[in-house]
Amino acid sequence: MTRSSTLNRRLKNLVIICSTLILILSVALVYRAFTSQVFMRPHRRSLSSNEDKKSHKLHPKRPISYSATTLQDFKNDLMFADLIPTKSKKFKESIFIKSAHKNILLNFFADLHPTNWENVAESDDMAFGLKYLLIECNLESRMSCKQIDSLSRDGYAEKSRSKMVEYVHEMTEQTSGVHKHRYAVRSLVRENSTACAAQVNNADKCATMDDYRLLKEVLLLTTLRHPGIIHIKGYCLRGNQVSDKLREKGIILVTEIGITLTDAVLEMASWSQRVSMALQVSKLLLYLDRTILGSLRFTKLSLSDFVLVRGALVKLATLDNLELGNISCTDNSDCHLVGANKGLRCRNKYCSGMNSASNLHMATQKVLKLLLQKPPGSAEVALVERLDSFNISTKELVAELFNFFRHNPPEGPVMFDYPEETDKMTNRGHHRMGHLSNQESDSRK
Repeated sequence: MTRSSTLNRRLKNLVIICSTLILILSVALVYRAFTSQVFMRPHRRSLSSNEDKKSHKLHPKRPISYSATTLQDFKNDLMFADLIPTKSKKFKESIFIKSAHKNILLNFFADLHPTNWENVAESDDMAFGLKYLLIECNLESRMSCKQIDSLSRDGYAEKSRSKMVEYVHEMTEQTSGVHKHRYAVRSLVRENSTACAAQVNNADKCATMDDYRLLKEVLLLTTLRHPGIIHIKGYCLRGNQVSDKLREKGIILVTEIGITLTDAVLEMASWSQRVSMALQVSKLLLYLDRTILGSLRFTKLSLSDFVLVRGALVKLATLDNLELGNISCTDNSDCHLVGANKGLRCRNKYCSGMNSASNLHMATQKVLKLLLQKPPGSAEVALVERLDSFNISTKELVAELFNFFRHNPPEGPVMFDYPEETDKMTNRGHHRMGHLSNQESDSRK
């Protein structure tokens, strides 16, 4: 009897121990599953989805997670844009043009901006003329027409009155794998030139005169080098044909890609990111006053003339509204700038400093005030007020913006859907191409 009760007691203790172990193990497994689900929850969706964008706007204090590679690329971009001081010169790009070639380029540039459209050359003659001129100046295309013809379309981007922009790609095989390189292709749309129609009663001739605008962009992009100007990848000049097929187009311009700056893009950017954008635009204004061709002046400007590349770099993508040279004058009154009393004077029959003042005034009204809206502090408000009253020079503006940038650098690139330049196919992501609606496209003109 004693042995039986002892055995029962031992079995009972064993059952209790086993039950306790099972209970502890079950609790541990449930806890682990719960904590894993909590930690995984923020990463179930990409930040590029519309739902997460709305969530981030509703909760601005939530930190954005950037990968180490993204942050390093972002820093390299800002170094290239010369916003982060560096001793390295590998981000500098320069171009050398002989004096004789420079004079020929300037004369051709003037021919692309005629004051009298009655006796201008046909646009296909101008296309071939520019082609051989650029070859003579050692500015030939890095991509052949055959290579450009072989590019594959990714989709339609936008269409304006005289120009179409499409996204394309090419596949290259490298040691690290197969890569897809994406570009933006600009080509002609045939419509009457309003400037020509005002002088010439010949619809067929005026239909080709807007070709001059795209040729002008080809010339400028091949000669100007600045981080704030869209980078040209190549061009093809073989007449003035217009077609839906790449191999049948007469004038083709291939550039890097980016997202057109719009109010929607700016809404996704923080103050520090918008300061970085404004600083880049301001540094571009300094460059335009002293390019290798001379001083350039905007005749028209809008926010949509700029694109955001890789979420960090702001670049001028529309250059056909740039004019070369200072404004001629006979009296100081000829140098009056509407909306800004700068005291500009007529010197040696030209308005001294007019281009710089005009560019800053136009950029302030059309771009900078949009970038610098809702300033967070008194110092920032004071800067915007100086801009609004036109009481600041471009150099002073660059210095003020750099001071803000230095004390509060942007935390990373703007988290917005934009097409990548290069996509490694072994680990590729999917990006929407940022197509514009017809209304947005039409607003560019």
